[in-house]
Amino acid sequence: MGLNYNPGGSRLHFLLQRRGMLPDVSGTDANIFQAMADPLTYGLTHLTITVTDIHRTMQFYQKVFDMRVMYLEDNFLQLTTPGCSDILVFEKKPGAPTGDSGGIAHFGFRLKKADDIEVIVNKIIDGGGIIISRGEFVEGSPYVFFKDPDGYDVEVWYELL
Repeated sequence: MGLNYNPGGSRLHFLLQRRGMLPDVSGTDANIFQAMADPLTYGLTHLTITVTDIHRTMQFYQKVFDMRVMYLEDNFLQLTTPGCSDILVFEKKPGAPTGDSGGIAHFGFRLKKADDIEVIVNKIIDGGGIIISRGEFVEGSPYVFFKDPDGYDVEVWYELL
């Protein structure tokens, strides 16, 4: 398998290819990944989630993930995720369903260190989340799935790179 590491491209793509988790993209297939190297957007930057209680949601996500408030109104909250510019938007819409993902299985947060999984699990429980499952995808790659206070499925994991 030939490796086509592009210094200006994705390190994750290179590592996945090196581990045999992506196809060899030498030759004509390389154009597919070249197009991805020059995107016009910053990628996925936010999700908007319907909740029943803005302040409870704010307290939970701040307690568990150390998120910071960007905007807060009676029925609207934007929190930034730590370490990057991603945003979770929460809206209170009376009568709108909550906890029903409509085809989205879950959203996730990636740990910086595998050893922090226990700290996060304790924060989830202390914050009112409900643990659904936990374990390791592979040795050294722990995860936890839980339901937040509105019933959404959330994952926290450490990814071996």
